[in-house]
Amino acid sequence: MTTAAAAPVKYTLLQKYRWLIWAIFLAPPAVVVGLTIYWAYFTQPILWPDAKNPWMLELSDYEVEPGEEVVATFYSCKTDQATGTWSRALVDTVEWSLVTDQSSRLPLGCGWHAIVQRIPDAAPDGAYRLAISAEYQVNPLVTQRYKFISKLFTVKRVKPLPPLPQRIIINPPWSSQRDKELRDRIRRLEQWRYRTEGKSE
Repeated sequence: MTTAAAAPVKYTLLQKYRWLIWAIFLAPPAVVVGLTIYWAYFTQPILWPDAKNPWMLELSDYEVEPGEEVVATFYSCKTDQATGTWSRALVDTVEWSLVTDQSSRLPLGCGWHAIVQRIPDAAPDGAYRLAISAEYQVNPLVTQRYKFISKLFTVKRVKPLPPLPQRIIINPPWSSQRDKELRDRIRRLEQWRYRTEGKSE
């Protein structure tokens, strides 16, 4: 007894390529999720501080006058070629912004770096800290911020401020005596005129 062979199953294109279709639809979300996790949790810091004095600035002078310059040095290790935004500020009870540099680039590797900063002429006397901040946009999700800050230093004005401009009146030393002589001469002329007019009448 012979049995009839089973009829072959006919697959439609949708059934045949269903795994490929699923892969096409799921690949973009998977890539986005993977990049998000990597950017958020596996991004390495761009700057590493000095192990002994982390995020500290060393100044060339700790007592300066307004208008003078100080040299701030700091140690760091840079692991990426990224360009950051660097800014500087004087700090007492608030931060007084000084300079913002959009294109500052530190070299790769570890070493000491120096920045020259001029103290503003209008800075009042007092104790301040110099702060240097760096900001790196590493990826669309992560922005790394670093801040180096110095010990307290003193801004002290040795020379007094110039006085406000005032109206200056210049009188020669002989002016008072000359005025007196002129007044006496005018008085004598008036007396002589009075006597002369009285006699003519």
